[in-house]
Amino acid sequence: MSVDTPAQAGVSIDALLAAKEQRAARQADWLAHYQQPVISLTLVTRGR
Repeated sequence: MSVDTPAQAGVSIDALLAAKEQRAARQADWLAHYQQPVISLTLVTRGR
């Protein structure tokens, strides 16, 4: 599975919070589907 994320020069706080909510929902879906612990890694990299 892959999730495409477009590269942007900056991210608004609204977009950041929306992505966080989507990530949490996706993790909850995986947990409900697989009934196993979910390990999630979030990479934080510097911008331009």
